[in-house]
Amino acid sequence: MKKKADIRQFISTAVPYIGLVLLILISIATGGESFLTAKNLRNIMTQSSILMVVSVGTAFVMAHGDMDFANGGTMGLAMVVTLALCKGIPSWAVFPMCLAVGTVIGILIGFLVTRLRVVAFIVGMCVMRLSSAILYTTTNKKTWLAPAAVIKLNKPWFYMLVCLGMVLVGIIVFEFTKIGQYNKLIGVNRNAASLSGINVNKYLVYSFAASGLCAGVAAFMTTVRTGGLSSSTGNYEVDTLIALTIGGMPLTGGSKASIRAAVIGALALTVLNNILVLWGVNADFVNVVKGMVFLTLVLISSRQNAGQVTG
Repeated sequence: MKKKADIRQFISTAVPYIGLVLLILISIATGGESFLTAKNLRNIMTQSSILMVVSVGTAFVMAHGDMDFANGGTMGLAMVVTLALCKGIPSWAVFPMCLAVGTVIGILIGFLVTRLRVVAFIVGMCVMRLSSAILYTTTNKKTWLAPAAVIKLNKPWFYMLVCLGMVLVGIIVFEFTKIGQYNKLIGVNRNAASLSGINVNKYLVYSFAASGLCAGVAAFMTTVRTGGLSSSTGNYEVDTLIALTIGGMPLTGGSKASIRAAVIGALALTVLNNILVLWGVNADFVNVVKGMVFLTLVLISSRQNAGQVTG
């Protein structure tokens, strides 16, 4: 019985890696030289690095079983506040400003969820709509440009360095500190975690703060990439959930939650988007494909959870 469980566990862990390898092989076989060009590979690296950073933060929230729909909105708000103030601060302060704004928003979300008992999904939707409204209003009147010193960072090494740093820090905090370990325990059984002496509300706030901080980092990366602010800034809410589920993150969180899911899933989803574009697939249909992938993964995750309960 234990052997069967070990085999099942191995397969569950290996599937995301196998899927990523197959996706890359299909992309190479069907995309040919277009997929393997230096420019296209740079685009994949840049896009996946930003999604990866956002997904690392979202993993902390999903670990305890909540859905984080605030990351894209947090990115947008962090960029608006930072660029609004950047004329009065030196260029080097733009990065810590994005981090600070993102973290503060995350803490506020955590307060609403833990103290006022507002459902995390509802708070996330409100932040998303608020950000969209502010972005539309501000970008409709004038162009918001980042400082020249910030735009100069738009190099492949910058995205790789920031992404690698955030993933490493994320793994350390998620796997080797109470913030990650306790949030996974809360995802397994919130009542049991509370009865065992864990301050559940405290660590929930920490998870939302971590998500906000990562969204702030991603906001800065997006500012560097685009050179300013646009009405489409953010919009990572659904992509992060798809990426994490592709990477093997259970929707209910718990002990199987990992940062690995953010890394594998973000890269896989970016490659999928890229090859669909190279195939000439309409942007609207790309969203349909991603929606179908997400629905399939949700159904699989639900069946696995049901099997664990009945088993």
